[in-house]
Amino acid sequence: MGAKGDVRMCPSLGLEQVQHIQLTTEVRQGIEVMGMPILELRALLSNKAMENPFLRSAESPFECRFPHEEFESIASRTPEKALSLEEEILAQLNMDLRDEMDIRIAQELISGIDEQGYLRLDTDIVADALGTNPNRVERVLKKMQTECAPAGIGARSLQERLIAQLQATGDDDLLVRRIIENHLPDLADGRILQIASALGTTASCVQHVLERIRRLDPHPAACFEHDGPTTFPEVIVIKSGTTWSFKLRKGLLPQILLDEGYASMLDDPAIDKRTAAKMREMLREAKGLIRAVDLRKAAIIAISDAVINHQSQFFDRGPAGLRPLAMADVAQMTGLSEPTVCRVANSVTLDTPKGVLDLRYFFHSGVGSRSASEDVSSLAVKQAIKELVGAEDKHDPLSDGKLVDMLAARGMSVSRRTVNKYRTALGILSCAKRRRYDE
Repeated sequence: MGAKGDVRMCPSLGLEQVQHIQLTTEVRQGIEVMGMPILELRALLSNKAMENPFLRSAESPFECRFPHEEFESIASRTPEKALSLEEEILAQLNMDLRDEMDIRIAQELISGIDEQGYLRLDTDIVADALGTNPNRVERVLKKMQTECAPAGIGARSLQERLIAQLQATGDDDLLVRRIIENHLPDLADGRILQIASALGTTASCVQHVLERIRRLDPHPAACFEHDGPTTFPEVIVIKSGTTWSFKLRKGLLPQILLDEGYASMLDDPAIDKRTAAKMREMLREAKGLIRAVDLRKAAIIAISDAVINHQSQFFDRGPAGLRPLAMADVAQMTGLSEPTVCRVANSVTLDTPKGVLDLRYFFHSGVGSRSASEDVSSLAVKQAIKELVGAEDKHDPLSDGKLVDMLAARGMSVSRRTVNKYRTALGILSCAKRRRYDE
């Protein structure tokens, strides 16, 4: 009896395992769709409509267009294709270089430039490889650094890059060169008085040099970097009377439907079992995909409604109006799981009166306030720090301690350590490094 009982259980266990695998596949597909940016989902639906006979698109994949009036408002945000650094620089040099050897030197030098625009080849090695004089290689390199745009391409150090940019604009002089070559770390640390003493000049002169250097570009190759894929906002934030609401942008996705006619073929007894099994699997995939898209849309509506209602003051006041908001808070408001909120927040973009913003932008931790019932958004504190520093006396900049006091006057109770952390994250230097010494 025991053996027979074990045998009877085997098919049942096998069936349960198959069902579990099928459920996992459907869940996985739903998870992927939930966190998929709109352009990726658009491509997925178009491809599936062509691959899966149980799916049909209400329009041809080539007819699914972004609405004309909405596309134009977005088009200006679409980045142009980045230029090739090698092609651009070589094209500029070819306009001036006539000697074949100089052109070969330029090609060799360009091949040794990294993505940051720095030369990672030794000019002596280039000279040996081409059988030419090292001085000739240096002359071609200097031409590249000072006569090509952007200036400073092909520099071997930050100091060389900055000097090349000054030379390209005719703004080079002995004091600037000496400070760049010998005192750049001190300048970065705000040691204006020490530099002035070492060079026998005034703090005001050093301050003037600092301002000139700040106008230079330490990353001139950045303009050749490729931008990420274009993002199209799915949610449009609108104002209805005195309240903020939203609508979903239509036409971003092809409308995918279940082909009922093809599905009815499964009832045909002439279809062999293997083909029928494969067709049923494709039917399950088709139904699962349609359901996943519907669930994604419902989640976007629920989460957008919760976020926009909670952060309504932002649309009137800007970052200062942001309130603390966590993924767990929205999960509780909507009845969705926290991972679902996170996936949607990371993939959906909003078109707002304040610009195009990721949904994730509206989630911020809270810091203390004088009100025991409600904290202040960390972004609101950062915005306040930017405003206070922007309005400070540059000859007597605000210390972190003073910022703590001024934030407290605005009802923001934060520690000096928090101010230091937020100031650093904003790229704002310490008060010693912000101090000016103009006479």
